Amino acid sequence: MPLGFGDSRAWPADRPDTDRLYSAVVDRLRTHQRIQPERIGAMGASYGGNTVGRLAFTDKRVKAVVSVCGPVHQALDKGPGFIANLPPMTRAALAARYGVPAEDTERLAQIARKASLVNQKLVGTTRTDTPILAINTPDDPLAPVSDIKRLVASSTDGELKITSGSGHCPPLKDRYEAARSWFERKL
Repeated sequence: MPLGFGDSRAWPADRPDTDRLYSAVVDRLRTHQRIQPERIGAMGASYGGNTVGRLAFTDKRVKAVVSVCGPVHQALDKGPGFIANLPPMTRAALAARYGVPAEDTERLAQIARKASLVNQKLVGTTRTDTPILAINTPDDPLAPVSDIKRLVASSTDGELKITSGSGHCPPLKDRYEAARSWFERKL
């Protein structure tokens, strides 16, 4: 992840080219003799779902993407009032991800807006041939169904799966089985 984890200290979350970090992982995978480079997929949940959604547009070597409860736009674009009203643990996680104090809702909102795939002119503007599966609950406040439908519609081969459960992110059993069978078909 950006923001000082491992060798990524120089890559804050609001840097516009953070996807280069993830492309470096693909570079490494492609050199491994047990990996078939034409069958590399990516899966991420929550903020990682946003990240893999971006990869579907920026790295053609990634052949399929599963975004689980990944915020696409709405929650990221709502501003400081929305950030201030997040549950304390959610706001703390966002603050840790962005390297900003949890009380600085203005700065958190500013960075979150930059993370929006709509504001980055990817979702809704560009169309990708990378297959995308988006998985979520019917009532996720951070990744609403209308938002993930936008992500799926931005792929020529997009699919949406609404699972059981409620709130942010579906139960593990629902997401992993759906992702496994989908990756088998697409890769």
